[in-house]
Amino acid sequence: MIIITMFKNRIILKGVNFLFVLLTISFHKTVAGQTQITADFSLHADPPLIKTKFNVYQTPLAPMSRLERDMPLLKELQIRSLRFETAWGKSVDFNAPSITGTFPEFKYNRTGYTRFIKGVMAQNVYPLLTVGYNPDPLKPGKDSRDKPNDMKAWQNIAKDFALYWKQLGVKPIDYEIWNEPDLNIFFNGTKADYFDIYKAGATGIKEGDPDAKVGGPVAAFSGWYKDFLSFVKSNNLPLDFLSGHAYANAPRQLDSMRSALGKYNWPRVEMYMTEYASYTSSPNTDIAEGGAQERYVAAADFLTDARMFLNYTDLTKVYWAQWLDVELLSKEGKWYYNKGTDKMGLVDLSGKRKALFNGFKIYNMMPVDRNDVTLSSKAADAMASSDSNNAALVIWNPSNYDTTVSVSLNHIPFSKGKIEVFRIDSKHSSYYENGKDELEMTEAIPLTANAFNWSGVLPAKGVVFFKISDGSTISELRSNAAAQDIRTYHWFSDRGNSNYADFDRLTWIARLGMGSQKDTGISQIGVEMTNIPARLRITAETFGKPHVINNNSLLGYRFDFMDNSGKYIKSILYHGRIYNVKRNVRLPWAKGGQADTFRLINIKNARINVAKLVPPHFSGKMVLSFLLQNTGRNSAVKFSVFKNSTKTIVYKPKRN
Repeated sequence: MIIITMFKNRIILKGVNFLFVLLTISFHKTVAGQTQITADFSLHADPPLIKTKFNVYQTPLAPMSRLERDMPLLKELQIRSLRFETAWGKSVDFNAPSITGTFPEFKYNRTGYTRFIKGVMAQNVYPLLTVGYNPDPLKPGKDSRDKPNDMKAWQNIAKDFALYWKQLGVKPIDYEIWNEPDLNIFFNGTKADYFDIYKAGATGIKEGDPDAKVGGPVAAFSGWYKDFLSFVKSNNLPLDFLSGHAYANAPRQLDSMRSALGKYNWPRVEMYMTEYASYTSSPNTDIAEGGAQERYVAAADFLTDARMFLNYTDLTKVYWAQWLDVELLSKEGKWYYNKGTDKMGLVDLSGKRKALFNGFKIYNMMPVDRNDVTLSSKAADAMASSDSNNAALVIWNPSNYDTTVSVSLNHIPFSKGKIEVFRIDSKHSSYYENGKDELEMTEAIPLTANAFNWSGVLPAKGVVFFKISDGSTISELRSNAAAQDIRTYHWFSDRGNSNYADFDRLTWIARLGMGSQKDTGISQIGVEMTNIPARLRITAETFGKPHVINNNSLLGYRFDFMDNSGKYIKSILYHGRIYNVKRNVRLPWAKGGQADTFRLINIKNARINVAKLVPPHFSGKMVLSFLLQNTGRNSAVKFSVFKNSTKTIVYKPKRN
């Protein structure tokens, strides 16, 4: 007997003495008509396709051998940050048990953690580490989900953890306290119990490394945010970011976070989504073996979600779930894959890139500065971007129907070069469907004018990527380490407005924009830094004609210098012609207040002798802040920072 079963647009034939046969028979229909997609590379659009926002999350459910084998793929993907879920008190912890002894003489085996984090940092990726679960010495019983039985000891462990990474020179670095404490599969306590854990844990982190960022409540659902913020405020606790998780329900979770933070109440606090996937985790059909997360459709769904996330300009980090497929650890200490375990990784068990990886890669290959795209129908979606030497357009089909498209690329920034066309669909760049794990180029076309037309079929849930270059290999996406960054400072004084500020630690480019909603507002971001070159060159490129609106209008940047007492004691503001001496807006970090000195410079291309600016007994640490305020809607600026000297400013500590 043969039974025919429908499953996800496929037919499964089941028969006695036969293996299951999976026939990929398409039921997709072609939409009548044609979608016209026009990218105009002469028109600026917001928000930019920033690369700092999209990162990856790694569970502890993978052996060191796979973590290290697939480490180079982090660099290939140009990931900026990786979240790692520590597993204190669990058998899957590195060197389990990694924490032993009794308070205050705990013993730590960090061999595995050190090996892993050093490998991550070698890819120019910085870590976000969870602080959890309950280590053996603090368990009231045998369950790592239980609340630690000694909050002072828990605070000490958190302090030692942060201090260790600080002493190893790991910076920047972020920490989250626990993981999904509102789910009993991860925490056995109450909300009040978690608040105690956060209080001790966050305090300990800041004691160990004041420069580190710390956040919570790492919630799976949306019900804890207001109470958590109230607890943080009433106890005067550190909080750099509010974090939560979402699986195919991001807007509801993000809107709950925004509502709890309020429009003006927590301007210093970023929002992090430290786990996200385009599909729900229950029921888990889409994340199971052969589900959507493994197939080509995941690339288009990623791009749809990325476009949505870009509009949440106060959401600074999203960590995609997840980096590698998971395995389980047997009682005998052997790693194995259990049939039915989720297959959510961007990379599979054999180290092959999935289509989701390639969709992620396309996004990170695109220049950051966004351009205008118009579409004649909703049968397709698109994003475009460019710089002086490169341009790109990605189009994808969000529907379950094939469609034909006609593409026009207008006002390309150059007239000679090449166009490469890449595809992700059932026949291309999807290891599960076609055995091809690398992003596949299907066409290479010489560029002979600053315009180009193309037409073809865009399959259901398919992706087509146009990569255009002038052949010079020059790119703003390349690594450019002007100094050593320690952390960034953000400011959201009008949360929910479309203005934005971003700093990319890989390229040392800051982008600030007023957005489309208001003529007035403030976009500012600061980067704390060391290993400062004696001279810096800072260039500025503006978009949308920034102009003076009132006395607080500003386009510029500011240097704040710290002395050996740990205080910021000197500040200098550099500006072009968008500035007024009557400006009365105070900087909310570093030395704060108004700058000590104001200097007019060629804002488009300035060379600054930093060595001559530093105060006596300079500690070697400063904050560089980028500022845009009240310059008109749709105005924006891009600041690029370059090392202009091989010498680094070094000052010895002041002697008592």
